[in-house]
Amino acid sequence: MSPEPRCFALRLAEVGGIAATKCDSMIQDLTFDFSRSLDLHVQPFVPLASGNRTLTLAPHFPLHSRPDENILRVCSIVKPSVFDAASLGKEPESLAHLTQKCSHHRLQGPVGLPKPYPDIDLLVADEASSTVLIAELKWIRKTVRPVEILGRDADVVKGVRQLKQIREFLLEKPDYLYEQGKLPRRLSEYANAHYLLVARDHWLWIEPEDGMAITEFEAFAAALCQHENLHSAVTDLLRYEWLPVEGRDFTVKYQRSTANSVSIECEVFYPA
Repeated sequence: MSPEPRCFALRLAEVGGIAATKCDSMIQDLTFDFSRSLDLHVQPFVPLASGNRTLTLAPHFPLHSRPDENILRVCSIVKPSVFDAASLGKEPESLAHLTQKCSHHRLQGPVGLPKPYPDIDLLVADEASSTVLIAELKWIRKTVRPVEILGRDADVVKGVRQLKQIREFLLEKPDYLYEQGKLPRRLSEYANAHYLLVARDHWLWIEPEDGMAITEFEAFAAALCQHENLHSAVTDLLRYEWLPVEGRDFTVKYQRSTANSVSIECEVFYPA
């Protein structure tokens, strides 16, 4: 417990060799706000008096937390502009991961399209199977509370809308990628053209239609790495056999928990 956050900040600055102003700012960002904070894993300092003049800390919460995820979660609450800027780097990070793991495919991206159309995050062509893959990469922050699910779902739907805009443009101008030197021939000359939304950390089922579908990042990366034939990779991926199946991958049991004579029964998921 710290009687004065300012004194605590000075002590942290002394121990860690960090400027006191930075320590003071970090403590403010990590102080639990009862109106908007997520949990004590993310913001573990709890004010015990009005004005946040006396703080307490339960050590097991920060020791059990995920610092890399919590930095983004804190920024999404207290510094939205910083969170937005950090989020812009997530799609390139996903592309770099794919490029490193799937070296037998030539991965390109981002590929710019004329305004107001969004850029193509990932473009892959396979001449042997006469296949082009155009993907929109979405790395969406995991939900912590049920109230966040609607917002994350909206991010997925936005990705679908962007993919539809890209498809609309390329159908109208099938020569564009060829003229830009991104494809060795016109898009209309390929036998297979796949448009995929690749979602990471948050996933929402979108019914496949008009050559468009949604997939999950890890399953997508595995399919690309396992198949040299791009059309086979996408076909295998869109069977959706990688989705968990009850009885094969997990089991569900109803369990009852009781506290102070009040019982709640709910579904609990277990790995098979």
